[in-house]
Amino acid sequence: MNYIWDSAYEDRWSWAKKAEFEFKQNLQKLDIDELLLKEELTEITIGVYGPTQVGKTTLILRLLGVNQDSIETISGWLRGKREQGHSATVTATEYKRSKDNFFHLFTKESGWKKNLTGEELEQALYDVRAQVEEWGEVSTDQMIIEIASSFFEETLPPVNLNFIDLPGIQSAEKAEQKQVQKCVKRWLPLCEITLLVDDATLINSYAQIEDKNVKDWMIELDRFRIIPTHALSLESLLLDLNGEIGIEPVRHYYATELSRSLNWTLDAQELSSILYPIDIGRTLESMKSSNEGLYKRVYPMMEEILQELRDDLCSQKPEALHFKHLASIYSKAEKHKHVELEQITSKLTEIEEEISKQQKFIRRLLNTHSRKLNEKIALADDQSEIIEQVKEVLDKINAFDWESDLEDKFETPEIKKAKRASEVNSVASSFRFDWELKVEQAINSIKKIVYGTQYKDEIKPPVVNESIYFIDKVWDFYVLQGKYDNDLHYVKETARRWITELIQQVISLVEDVISTFEKERKKEERKIKLQQTKQLQELSAEEDNLQKLVDWKEEVKEHLNQTDREWQQELEYCQTLEYFFKKNALSHYQSLKTLLKQGSTKTKWKAQHLLFLLHKDSELVLTYLKGKELGSK
Repeated sequence: MNYIWDSAYEDRWSWAKKAEFEFKQNLQKLDIDELLLKEELTEITIGVYGPTQVGKTTLILRLLGVNQDSIETISGWLRGKREQGHSATVTATEYKRSKDNFFHLFTKESGWKKNLTGEELEQALYDVRAQVEEWGEVSTDQMIIEIASSFFEETLPPVNLNFIDLPGIQSAEKAEQKQVQKCVKRWLPLCEITLLVDDATLINSYAQIEDKNVKDWMIELDRFRIIPTHALSLESLLLDLNGEIGIEPVRHYYATELSRSLNWTLDAQELSSILYPIDIGRTLESMKSSNEGLYKRVYPMMEEILQELRDDLCSQKPEALHFKHLASIYSKAEKHKHVELEQITSKLTEIEEEISKQQKFIRRLLNTHSRKLNEKIALADDQSEIIEQVKEVLDKINAFDWESDLEDKFETPEIKKAKRASEVNSVASSFRFDWELKVEQAINSIKKIVYGTQYKDEIKPPVVNESIYFIDKVWDFYVLQGKYDNDLHYVKETARRWITELIQQVISLVEDVISTFEKERKKEERKIKLQQTKQLQELSAEEDNLQKLVDWKEEVKEHLNQTDREWQQELEYCQTLEYFFKKNALSHYQSLKTLLKQGSTKTKWKAQHLLFLLHKDSELVLTYLKGKELGSK
């Protein structure tokens, strides 16, 4: 009947697998990479995670029971001819104790290589690394290395632990980085417990882990162990402890430092329960040669810490770890909700700051536009004012009554009777002086009007081709009245021609001034229109940018609200976890009851034993889902 019993055990957890599958299938927000319940819950898979060169492989070897004196030798072979300072583990590696005194190596690509010496193992590992460097990657299935039994401590009982040594993160070799990422992504979710290994000098690095499979270690303390290596090599530690070297003082020292790095979100007492500071391998050997007295105190303590860690790992129940891990999903959801909402809120704050900057920019732009536009409008207004003032001067010039003045001066009874050349020349000179003065005053008025413009120096008195004839004769007095009248008339006519040309020249000059400023004004008006159009386009573009930011803000706000609602639904759904297990346990119970009534003898026997296991296992699962140990209240 043993095969029936074995068959019953194979189906033992089918109801729990189904419950877990149904529950995870309906998760909307959480990214659940973990596989479903394992076929067997009889052993724990322990992942060893951390940077290169911090002693991960050495830790595994010591936990498996390899004696301290053999560590240096075996580590050298396991490096596969790699120099110190470079990563040695090239892919996920499982270390086991060989049943004989030979090494054995298994890879998916090459199968088993049996009965190897240490040197042959070293060459075989070198070949595996060469394959990674040539192909860029190998299978992420674990490479298995069985260590010859002769290197293990005889007094230590065999350790039934399944360690997966993961390639060192932050590998410097580009060829390895892709392989490292694939191994970490595949294996960490499969590990019930993960040992987080790093140099003790970088204790704060535990607060800065970013890998999604590890970064939540603070809320799942039962699934993680903190292993600071080279822990007793720090002079600062020895000074702080004042020579009080013991497991608890050292552990408390690092727990306090880590708690400080976590901003005291976890207290030192909580961290102490999962923290194992060690100093093994090369650093311990170095201490032996440099400070034998310290070594004699430290070595027994390290052996005790290693044994504590072995006992801790061996005492863990696979089913408890699995279901407790599943039960922590609510805490994960809360943390991921907080992180995502914080990211969206931060983005919303950035957008609001951008909106504020854009609004200020638009106000400055409006002020700049207004100032520049007002400058051009003021210039156009100045030009219009100049035109109006010059037109007023032109009107005055057009209103000059030079003909009456000419008649008044040359047609008076006095000048008619004077019969003297000097009298005629005096009248002509007076006429010319008076009108030259008036024209000069008009031109000066225009100069004053256009003063401050580029045309002020271009306005000059007109050049007149005509001139007034002045009588030039030996005798001033005329004897004949007729001759005098003729000369008087001639001087008058030359004065007429002169004043006519002078006035025309002045009018032409003033009209040119008016025409020039009208052209300038039209040019400025065109510039104003172009500037207004350009400013409107520029302002419209910036307002569009502002509106885009406002719309984006509304989208992000809606996204924030939607995300909050989705996470709230996810949290509410996470609280139904027990329901799925209860439902499937009941369904499985009813199916087994049916088999007891209707099945064959073998089937009934199997159903009877599964019912016995179901009663025990369902109570166990529900207890762990509540985060309790069996038997606790």
